[in-house]
Amino acid sequence: MKGHTKIELTDVKTGLVEVKEDDNMVTNALNMVLACAGICNARNGLDTEPSIYNYPLWQHYIGGLLLFNKPITEDVNNIIFPDGNAMVGNGAYGVANSNEVIEMGSWNESESGVQEDGSLKLVWDFSTQQANGTIACACLSSRDGGYIGAGNYSGAYNSSNVHTVNGKSFGGYITNYDVPVTKRVVSNALDMVDDNDNLYLLYADYLENTITYIEPRTINYNTSGDVSKHWYNSGRLNISKYRYGMSAVDLLETCEVLNKISTMEITVPDEVKSYVGSDYTKNYHAVTTIGDDTYIVFYANSSQIAVNEKIIVLKVNNIGETTVYNVTNTTGVALKTGKRIFYVTTNGYLVAKGYNSPYDFYAINMTDNTDVKKIDNKNQVQISEFSRWNSGNSAYFIQSGITYKIDVELGILLPENGNATLSSHWAEIPVLNNPLLVITSMKPKNESQQALLYRSMTYLATINNLEEPVVKTASKTMKVTYTITY
Repeated sequence: MKGHTKIELTDVKTGLVEVKEDDNMVTNALNMVLACAGICNARNGLDTEPSIYNYPLWQHYIGGLLLFNKPITEDVNNIIFPDGNAMVGNGAYGVANSNEVIEMGSWNESESGVQEDGSLKLVWDFSTQQANGTIACACLSSRDGGYIGAGNYSGAYNSSNVHTVNGKSFGGYITNYDVPVTKRVVSNALDMVDDNDNLYLLYADYLENTITYIEPRTINYNTSGDVSKHWYNSGRLNISKYRYGMSAVDLLETCEVLNKISTMEITVPDEVKSYVGSDYTKNYHAVTTIGDDTYIVFYANSSQIAVNEKIIVLKVNNIGETTVYNVTNTTGVALKTGKRIFYVTTNGYLVAKGYNSPYDFYAINMTDNTDVKKIDNKNQVQISEFSRWNSGNSAYFIQSGITYKIDVELGILLPENGNATLSSHWAEIPVLNNPLLVITSMKPKNESQQALLYRSMTYLATINNLEEPVVKTASKTMKVTYTITY
C-alpha cells in the first residue's frame, strides 16, 4: 500500500491556488489491527451499526485524517499519536463539520471513493475558519481516530452535538475515547481490581501471552484482608505473572486468568518505609506503568504535600530491581494527594494537582526538581482525579462526559471530541508488543467493575512529513486529498 498526499490552499480574495504534494510511508498499525481482529469484535466506535461488514473496510480502518504542526519520526512502529505535537486539523469519513470544532474539516463525498484505476481517494475540505496554522505532517488514521483527534488546541470541542450521516449517529456512542471498540472481559481477574476501582496490572505481553500485576493486598492496606501481607508489615511487594491468551488461540489456556507462572517478591527499600512512617494505613499511592517499568508514588502526609516537602517515587523494573527518586515539591504551592492524582511520564516528569485550586496542574522533573512546568488550563476545567493512565507523556481523564489530555511536553490541557458514556474508568495499560491492545479497569455504564481487554483504534496508519510545511490562514480554504494505491 502506498499513499500520496495533495494539499491545495486557495486564497479566497485572489483565487491563487498553492499546491503541495508528497508521498508517505505506511506504518505497522494496520497489521496490528488485523492481527487481533479475532480478539475483539470489530464493532463500530462512532455509530450504532452492529457490524463493520455493512460498508467497505477502508472507511473504518483508514477513514480518518490527522494534520500536525511538526514532523513525526518516520518509523513503521511509530503508530501512537505523538506528544508535543499539536494537531492542527482532522477529519473523518462521512462527517461534515459546521465549525463545532474548528480543527475539523468536512468529508468530500463526491470526490472520494474507489477510482476506475483501482486506487482509493480520500478527500476533506476545510473552510477559512478551520485548521489554521502550520501543517508539517499529514497522517491517516481510523475513522474513529480521525474523529476523536489528538487534542483540540483551539479549546473547542463537540460536547453535546451528535453528527448524523445517512441516518447514523457519530460521537454519542464512544464508550472509551482511546479504544472505541468492543471489549472482552478478562475473566477471573477480580484480584487485579480492588474495591476502589484501582487496577494493579503492571504489564501484559502480546507475544508471551502473559499478564503481570501487583497482588493488591501487598500494596493496598485493607483491614478486611490479611494486613500482614501489606508491604509495610512484610517489607515486600508481590508481583505475579499469569498466562492469558492474547496473540493467538491457546490450546492449553482459556480466556480466564487461571495459571500462575511465577511470583517476584520485591523488597521495598528501607528509605521508603522510613519516609512513610507509622501512618501507613492512611498512606495512599499511585501506580504508573511505562513499558515494563512500574512507578509507585508514596507520600507521608495523607492530606497535602507542602511546599518543599518530599515525595518518593519507587521504580520497579521487570526483573525486580528498584530505583528510588526523591522528588521535592518545588512548584511553590501545596499539592493534592490521592490514589489517582499523580502520574509519571516517559520523559521523567511527575504530574500532580494543586491543592488549593481545582484548575492547577504541575509537572516536576524527577531528576532535576528545579525543572517545573505549570500546565496551561485555558478552559478552566475542574478535575477531581485522573481517571485513566496511559503509557506516554500525556495523562488523560474524563470530566463531565468529555475526555481531556494533559500534554506535558507542550504544557497544556486539551479537550477531545465526542461524549463519554462511562460511569467510571480508572486505569489503562497498553499491551507490550502490540500497543493497539489495552487492558483496563473500568465500570461501563450499567455494568459491574471489570478488567477488560480492548483494541485501540487511535493510531497512525501512515506518516507523511511534507518536504516543506504549509501555512494555512483565515484567508484560505484547503482541500486535502489522500490517494492510496495497492
